[in-house]
Amino acid sequence: MFNVLSLGDVESAEIATLLKNSSLIEEVDVIILPHHGGHSEVLTKDLLEKIEPSIAVCSSNHSNQYGHPTQDVRNLLDKLDIELYTTKSQDIIIESTGSHYGRYKVYDKKVNKNNEEEANN
Repeated sequence: MFNVLSLGDVESAEIATLLKNSSLIEEVDVIILPHHGGHSEVLTKDLLEKIEPSIAVCSSNHSNQYGHPTQDVRNLLDKLDIELYTTKSQDIIIESTGSHYGRYKVYDKKVNKNNEEEANN
């Protein structure tokens, strides 16, 4: 079992402050980035340092015209040693392993336009 925080379309800096100060969110293993990894007042260094995710997922499609996740988001995640996965060219599957909290395995599945799995190199 692992903990996921999905921020979806959360925009407000006030919500980021509430999340940061909340006792409900003590530890997050996986964060799904707000606004597909675009600019957001929610995704702050303070919030990420509090929840300490080890993985960030950016959901975006192949023809993402905005280039998400942004370089600023990439730099922030890199600085905090948070591994980034994106759905831009593959599916991301996260499976709970064992009976320990926070234990999981990430599968990075690339599929072609015929929905056939391709080998990852």
